[in-house]
Amino acid sequence: MLKVSCLKSSMSLEAYSQVLVRKVGDTFDIFDTEKNGTIDVREVGTVLRSLGVYPTEAQLHSMLLEIQQDEPSMYVSKASFMAVVCRVISTNEITGPAPDELARAFAVLDPNNTGFLETEQLRVYLTTSGERLNADEMENFSAFATDTETGLVDWRSYLTAVTDILWQNDD
Repeated sequence: MLKVSCLKSSMSLEAYSQVLVRKVGDTFDIFDTEKNGTIDVREVGTVLRSLGVYPTEAQLHSMLLEIQQDEPSMYVSKASFMAVVCRVISTNEITGPAPDELARAFAVLDPNNTGFLETEQLRVYLTTSGERLNADEMENFSAFATDTETGLVDWRSYLTAVTDILWQNDD
């Protein structure tokens, strides 16, 4: 279980790989629609999932307590978010599915092995099975994962992006 750490600010972002820090920062920036260095606290779960981190609701709650320990509000600052999320990813505190598990799950949904899935097909699965995404989370997933040219989810590219973040591939 994720524990709230009072030492979160003691670890500098310099302790993490530049690739990880950049990816977490860039992903945060996508959700920072006002471009003011904050996101709505309700978006944190969606941002984490965009990074390939799939916390349970209890883990998400613990992370929010840690992120907001110095500044409880309806918004999360980029600095607080990055300090906690970089640590969580780099230490594998929240382990999501392994890359081969994700690949097998997508392959089940792609019996013809095309590498592409209909966004609507994924919407049904992701909002009705397992730990369900809510409408906002699904919309954000679609915006992140759907190819704008084809309107399909290239699940292999999505898997590569997620595993690059989770396993800190620097290539």
